[in-house]
Amino acid sequence: MNDQTPNTTPETNHEQEPFIPPSYLLILAIIGFAAALIVLLTQPSFGVVGWGSLVFGAILFVGWLLMAPKNGVSPIRGRTLRYGGTSVIITILFLVALGALYVVARGLNLRQDLTESDEFSLSAESRQAMELLGADPTAPSVRLLAFYGFDQSGDRDRDTLLFDEYTEASNGKVSYQFLDPDLDLQIADQYGVTRSGAVAVVPLKDGEPDVENAETMSFLDQGTLTNDILKVAAQGNFAAYFLVVDDGMSDSMSLIKQTLTTTFDWAVRDLPLSQLTSPEAEFRLGDPAHDGEVVVIPGGRRPLSPDELQDLENYVNNGGDLIIFAGGIFNEDQESLATDPALNDYLSSNFGLSFNKDLVIDQVQAFRRPQTPVVTNLDSQSFITNNNILPNGAVVFDLTNSIAVSDTLPDNVNVSRLAQTSPDSYTKTDITSLLSGDPDALTKTDADASGPFVVAASAENTQTGARIVLFGSVSPALDAIAQLSDQTSLDMSFNSLIWTTQFNDFFQSINIPQQQRPQDAFFVASQQQLRNFSFLTQWLLPFGILALGGLVLWSRRERRREA
Repeated sequence: MNDQTPNTTPETNHEQEPFIPPSYLLILAIIGFAAALIVLLTQPSFGVVGWGSLVFGAILFVGWLLMAPKNGVSPIRGRTLRYGGTSVIITILFLVALGALYVVARGLNLRQDLTESDEFSLSAESRQAMELLGADPTAPSVRLLAFYGFDQSGDRDRDTLLFDEYTEASNGKVSYQFLDPDLDLQIADQYGVTRSGAVAVVPLKDGEPDVENAETMSFLDQGTLTNDILKVAAQGNFAAYFLVVDDGMSDSMSLIKQTLTTTFDWAVRDLPLSQLTSPEAEFRLGDPAHDGEVVVIPGGRRPLSPDELQDLENYVNNGGDLIIFAGGIFNEDQESLATDPALNDYLSSNFGLSFNKDLVIDQVQAFRRPQTPVVTNLDSQSFITNNNILPNGAVVFDLTNSIAVSDTLPDNVNVSRLAQTSPDSYTKTDITSLLSGDPDALTKTDADASGPFVVAASAENTQTGARIVLFGSVSPALDAIAQLSDQTSLDMSFNSLIWTTQFNDFFQSINIPQQQRPQDAFFVASQQQLRNFSFLTQWLLPFGILALGGLVLWSRRERRREA
């Protein structure tokens, strides 16, 4: 009897192989699962594409298990389980150790700012300011209201680090609270918040938010935040009295007044001098309740009466502060309050300054006409002409008098020549010919004095503490000039009020220099782009590398099996 052997020809094996290799099903299943994961991580909702990919991958994976059951079981048996299981255990232990280390570091509040620009920690200037604020028992507490929306959880976690630094440095004087501008709409409206990411800096009065004196910033910036905290925490009582005088220009100085009242909470009043010196007056000069006050004379045609002048002298002699904006002398009497001889005798003998009865002309450096010189020669050492004023700033002086500075100053008096006209300027003293309208009256003659001329000056008596500022024209404080030219004219006038009252010492602005670098430039990304960035960095790169490793392992395993 002949032995029969089974038919093992290649043709028989080929007929027994499945139409679709099982490995193809596994690859397609992996692709389906990957597509579902991508949709989950990058799209707002899972949607039809996500569910379809997930079901597609699950069906193919089940098909692979049915067609190649041995391949599905082999990864959890034998040597694969031994070596692969060890790798999994080591990985789990490593992740647990990292988690435990994070818990310990968080419990001990251990932090290190690794950003190049120290974005999440206080600068030395801000920390010093917060420490001084925390040590001042009279300073109010300040609360930071951060209006961050639901989709800004990452920004909230990041900025919490900086807010914690403010709280720690101020010894708890500064606190913070996160609010959703959509859910807390009523609170957001109180502070004028219209977009997510805004921060309101609110002083607390008797434990309650002082909404009227709050400051709101549209986005978080450490320099601005520190300044706003100091601004709302500044406790003081400052007043500016604009005298009501004949032909005065106080009504045309609304921009300065508005800044004083709304930004710095000053008391601003338009009053005649008699209402400031009367024993029955509601507001009185030299009020001990004031941390600083200043009298502003906004132009004027008629000189002060002897009694008014005496009251003003008494006020200044007792350490009072005074600012005079000279009015024009182009009138029938050819006089102004500022050019009054009695007033100038007092100013000269006590401060070494006085107004000249003349008109400064500049045919070269002028604003629209020679009678309106443009001054660029400003004192770079004075707060009045330096604070918030660019090096190339220009101030417009319309129909300005020159100011005389005595060669010998009174004792204990320091003088600063704040603004001087160009060397091409000259003065005219024949006001009658100028009033006649004769065009040749503006032409320079040998009798005219040549510039430069002082058109703004300040003086301080270091013994009495009195400070005065004289402007040869009223124009630097006018709203119209600020709108027609740059902001320098108005800034200089505003700074004079700050300097005379020493408000710049009472509230010290903190300027944090920032070096602008390309890597610090802001960019705006949509929510979809942020999800894509998160998917690429947190999922695709690490797990993609892991998948490649798995693919290499699989291919080697298949080659060994074929061998």
